[in-house]
Amino acid sequence: MMDDCKILSVITPVFNRADCVGRCMASVAAQDVPQGWMVEHVVVDDGSADATAAEVERHAGPHVSFERLPENRGTNAARNAAMRRARGRWVVLLDSDDEMLPGAVREICGAIDANPDISHFIFSTDDTAADHQGYGAQRIMTFEDFLLRKVKGDFVHVLLRQTILDHPFGEKLRIHEGVFFLHYYRRAGRVMFIGKVLYHRDRERTDHVTFDLDMTNDRALANKRDAARLRIADFEADYALTERGRELLEMERQTVYKLSVLAGDYAEAKEVERRLMAVAPGYALLRRLHCGPMAWRVIKPLVRLKHRLTRG
Repeated sequence: MMDDCKILSVITPVFNRADCVGRCMASVAAQDVPQGWMVEHVVVDDGSADATAAEVERHAGPHVSFERLPENRGTNAARNAAMRRARGRWVVLLDSDDEMLPGAVREICGAIDANPDISHFIFSTDDTAADHQGYGAQRIMTFEDFLLRKVKGDFVHVLLRQTILDHPFGEKLRIHEGVFFLHYYRRAGRVMFIGKVLYHRDRERTDHVTFDLDMTNDRALANKRDAARLRIADFEADYALTERGRELLEMERQTVYKLSVLAGDYAEAKEVERRLMAVAPGYALLRRLHCGPMAWRVIKPLVRLKHRLTRG
């Protein structure tokens, strides 16, 4: 049997995507796999209520490993379940509404074989390639680059499965996986960016997770506040090492403060306020008058309107 270090596990969480998961799976099945490697596609259905499971089973070949979660627990929980099920030493994350472009697996396996000292690779997608042009054809990036936001944008991530098993995605956060990637960057030390476009991404969908990232509902507010809390708790000492880091730490505290006010959590807001260098006057007034949730009821529909206008 082939050694598991030569297995690449493609990780795909899916929820109510019967219309597109087949295209995603077909794009993996069509890949040209280099000699000495094999690919498995681990698909985890996160409690879908549509025909997603039937579509997965219809497109499943011998390289597909499929698991159904009994209830919807969020993308991070589905990713963790897939990591536990996977067999490969290396994993690549592929969302169910994305497609691997021809040659993607060959590029990934070639990069791994050519760089045995690297444990985390990042590549471009078709909608982020322009943003990544300044990084060149190949570049080594560090944890500090990501922490201090010298590097921005979404990437195709290829990394050691054990890294995620040792520090799983937080399942309380249904999204905001970037918090956990900071841990993975820190563990890797050196991250290799390769300026190859590996995925086509569909960002025109009305059910995309960015709707929740854009503060359109109560869950989005709670997720964003939890993510900021985690960045403070996990990386405060790292932020404190540089002037730019201290600025970002202040921004994270401001985020927790403002969202706590809007959520009506005035005790947390008051506690955070003590550590802020400056307090936003409008939010301070809302805290004192206990009017945060009232303001949030006004803000939500405005954010939804902005979301619809900017996304067509």
